[in-house]
Amino acid sequence: MSVALKPIYEETIMAIKAACESINVSFTTAATDGRISSAMKESEYLTTLKTALPAHFTIEIAKDRHWYDVRINDIPINLKLTTGGTDNAFNKVALIYTITGVEPAKRNMNFNELWAHLKHKATPKKRTRDRQTEYHYLVVDKSTGRTLSNPSLTSTPTSRTHAMICKSTGPMSSATWTITARMRDIKQKS
Repeated sequence: MSVALKPIYEETIMAIKAACESINVSFTTAATDGRISSAMKESEYLTTLKTALPAHFTIEIAKDRHWYDVRINDIPINLKLTTGGTDNAFNKVALIYTITGVEPAKRNMNFNELWAHLKHKATPKKRTRDRQTEYHYLVVDKSTGRTLSNPSLTSTPTSRTHAMICKSTGPMSSATWTITARMRDIKQKS
């Protein structure tokens, strides 16, 4: 990691964690489907987070269906509002960004296109870890409103099928973990 980026990165992560502790959003909705409930509350949570962060931070709340939910000081973050059940955390663009540090021009791709993009010699690969250019998860427990974690995609050391990413155990879905491991192999071979 670049020495110049470290203070900005650390300051950003600490500020996000502190801001999340002050957020008091009720996750009760008329929706019986947890995905719909989360979608309804995501915008409210992100708007509240934006106002709770320092004014000098650069904060971009993404449009619906973008590859990240919010970008804070250039750190792309996926907000997961969850009860701890099954959560989908897979995102091809996020995987490419984490490996390369560059946002791909093409956002909608199949797996063959993903692998072709990563294997292409013109595709840059990071030689050292730069957490500022990794995809992060902000996981919030809908039952308590408590922030569970803020790990980056490469900070997840174990896997479990259909598991929520969580700071204490670090699991992610086995499909995502397999792809992350395969991308690490591609990175090491290039």
